[in-house]
Amino acid sequence: MKKISGSTWYIKIVFPCLFLGFSFLFIIIYFSNKPETVNPIIITPIIMAAIFTLYCKRYIWDLYDDVYDEVDTLVFKRKNETKRVNIIDIVNINYTENGQYPERIIITIKNGNDPLQHMAFIPPFRINRFGINPIVSDLLNRIK
Repeated sequence: MKKISGSTWYIKIVFPCLFLGFSFLFIIIYFSNKPETVNPIIITPIIMAAIFTLYCKRYIWDLYDDVYDEVDTLVFKRKNETKRVNIIDIVNINYTENGQYPERIIITIKNGNDPLQHMAFIPPFRINRFGINPIVSDLLNRIK
């Protein structure tokens, strides 16, 4: 069993806490000065926090924490949830390319008559992110 996913701790926990923490800190500092009138600039961190929360919900919090390759199956783990996916059931593999951070691999699987299901994870960090990820290349070769 080989781990093919990278660490999501910073991206799923630390980064959102820092961003939302500084946004709310700005709001708290503004209102602690007891302004006589509400300045429209205070709407900016509120809108930023709302947009960032939607972004995290769509692109960050749906990531699986650990993904293991067992040659004929992939094991996806998130908190207490574990899913096994046969290589045969993989329909498509999408990935971000050209140096985008974080790299993201999305595996589309079919489950009989159920609709297609998307499972996303972050591969291990690599310095040269230009070109195809070796994990994606290996998976693409195995599903064909």
